[in-house]
Parts: sequence; C-alpha cells; structure tokens
Amino acid sequence: MTSSILLSHKLTFHDIEKQQAKAMQTLASRYWSIECRKVDWPKLNTAAPELRVVDLFAGCGGLTLGALIACLQLDRKLRVVLAADVWSDANDVYQTNFHSVLDTISTLDLSLIVKGPESLYLSNLGLKLADAAGLVDVVVAGPPCQGHSDLNNSSRRDDPRNMLYTVPVAFGLQTKAKVIVVENVPSVIHATSQVVTAALEALSAGGYSVVQFLADAQDFGLPQTRKRHFLIASRMHTGEELGQLFAKIPRRPNNIRLWDFIGDLETESEDLAHFSSRRSKISLRNQQRIMFLFASNRFDLPNHLRPPCHREKQHSYRSMYGRLQADLPAQTITSGFGSMGQGRFVHPTQRRMITPHEAARIQGFPDYFKFAPIKKLTALREMIGNAVAPPIAAVLLTMLFEGPAFPNPLSGLQDSSGSSDIFQLR
Repeated sequence: MTSSILLSHKLTFHDIEKQQAKAMQTLASRYWSIECRKVDWPKLNTAAPELRVVDLFAGCGGLTLGALIACLQLDRKLRVVLAADVWSDANDVYQTNFHSVLDTISTLDLSLIVKGPESLYLSNLGLKLADAAGLVDVVVAGPPCQGHSDLNNSSRRDDPRNMLYTVPVAFGLQTKAKVIVVENVPSVIHATSQVVTAALEALSAGGYSVVQFLADAQDFGLPQTRKRHFLIASRMHTGEELGQLFAKIPRRPNNIRLWDFIGDLETESEDLAHFSSRRSKISLRNQQRIMFLFASNRFDLPNHLRPPCHREKQHSYRSMYGRLQADLPAQTITSGFGSMGQGRFVHPTQRRMITPHEAARIQGFPDYFKFAPIKKLTALREMIGNAVAPPIAAVLLTMLFEGPAFPNPLSGLQDSSGSSDIFQLR
C-alpha cells in the first residue's frame, strides 16, 4: 500500500525508505520551525469538500488545529460540527481561534454523555448531541491524562478520570465516524480499568480496523521528547493497511534543535498586555541555582544545591532544576514549564524559565494561534502543557484521509508561502 507523510501544505513523500528517514525528519523539523513563526491564519478553500470533525475534551484546540493543517494539505474545508470541554477558559480560546469553522461549542462535563463510568453507550444527552452532529468524518479526542500519568503518584491507575477514555469511542460508534483518533499518555495501557482493551474490543465489534502505537514528537519534527499513546480506528482501511500506513513513520529521531524553534524569542520583550510573553517569578533560591548553572556552564544541578528532598535520598529526577540545551530537543512540555522544580525548563541562554510563547512553539502552535482570552498565567501554562501537539495530529490525519475515500494527489515541494528551495532533499 502507498502511504505518505505530511511535511508541508504541499509536501508528501511516498514509500519512504529507511535511509530517507533522517532526511525526512530534518525536512519536517525545518518546516515546522518556519511555520511556527507565521502570524497570519492560513486560508482554507471554501469551495472544497468538507471534513466534518468532532473534538471532545478539546482543550484549546490542538487536535482541531492539526485537522485544519491537514485540510490545507488535502485541499478540504474544515467544519467543526461539535467541540466540547468542561473548562470554560479553554473553550474561550478555542472559539477565538476556530469561530469561522465552528458550528457548536459546549462547556460540558463529558462524563454525562455516556450512560455511566467506562460505558460505551451514549446517554440521552449524548444521543441528542450525536444526532445534532449529523454526518461525522472524524472524532478526535484527548481525554484527561493526569489520572494515567506516571507523574501522578496519588491515584495513578485508579483515577476516576481514567474512565473518560471510552467517551469519544462511544460517540464515534454512535455517529459511525469514518475515523476515530484518541490521544493519551503511554501509561494509559496500564490503567486498572483496562479502558484501552475495552475500546479496542468495542471498535473491532463495530466494524472498525484499529491500531495503537506510541508517537514520539521528534519523529514528527518537533523539538521535544514527548511520547504519547494513539488509538486510531478507521472504517476506510483494513487492519493490514493501517499497520502498513503507520509503519512508515520513521522511528529514529534525528538531532532536532530546540534553538531552531525558539531562538528568535531569546530577547523577546515582556509584553504585560499579552500573557504569552510573560516570565515566571523566580524565588531568590532558584535565582541562585540558575546563576550557578550559567556560571559553571552546567545543564544539570548538582544534588548539594537541590532541596532536601533530593539531597537526602537517591532520586531519578536529573532533569528537575535543569537547563535546556539549544542543540537538543526539550523534555516533554508540561503545565509545570514555568517552575524550575518541575523539570528542565530553564532557558538555554537566558537566566529565566521559558515563556508560554516559547512553550507553545515547542508544542507546535504557530504564532497566529491566539491565547488572548486567558487571564491567568497558570491557566495558560496548563492549556499549553496539556494540549495535543498540532503537527502530530496534522500528519496522522493527512495520512488517514489521503487514500481513496478522499482522493487528492499531492505533488511539489513547497511550503504554504509557495517556496520550494528549503525542502529539497540533499
């Protein structure tokens, strides 16, 4: 089967050989590092056929932005028939960015649209929403991952939020969506409730071909070591076709440079009117720790300068209180990127933490995406850290809908501005 991977709005490689993998990743990284600087929203072809999307647990819209970028590649018109999340702040950001393609957005506890915990059947409310959505091409979802996360030591595996994983599956089954994409942390497969197994069985019984795999953000050209579990179900592909399709994603990360994505923001002025450039307040003790890292040209803080909880016992948290390296990818961006004690988030060359603007770039959000409605810095960090990286969604959806059900031969090596020079394979 022929498959392809998105590298730009007009850039596709077919039947990628192993020896081309690193070259492809370099191209992808160069592409996204350029696209993330764009300040004008790309324009969709309003005369093109629609791609009808439902985004559940939508957050600020990382998956929807990925769908929009995929539509540019596929020459489709995006229509979001339903977006829903319980967090009103996230819905405000979502509506600000996607109002022109959005039918309905709902601030809703999505546990209410299924009959009960872990249920694969919709409640009366869920049935009404499904009926209102009508024809659905894609259901995308990033259910809460905190309950599954290895960073959650209190209720991991048994967190009630784990049970929300089946909600998008139930909605997709009811609407007979052509494709269902669910993203979560890798440890979701270890949940006590076995939600992934339940989802796989229900989807297979419902006539879907299903694959699950771990996606590394570096494989998609992004400068962070973020790994996420994806479950993808399709009524347009056989199981063998899905397996062959996603086997084409290269699994050997190239040396993707963080600096290519945030270097131009090194001395960005702190604009108090826009939270994205706001800098974290740093305690005197952490200021001293940062000064030490720079004075000694180190990237890991020695134990004797760490808090007692690290000093007095062995630990595996080497990245905590660490400094990022310009020539390497960042660690996974989390909602804690504004705190030295929550990861390796000290800027490579500046004596400060990375800003929300820089964190959004690392996640793959272009500058045209606006977080303006947010009024609290902590909420902005949470929104960015919990988002699904848009470029990953863009690649996966383009691969899925590039086949016979959405015929659209792609050719040419050029970015969204029409330039082809930077994408030549060498």
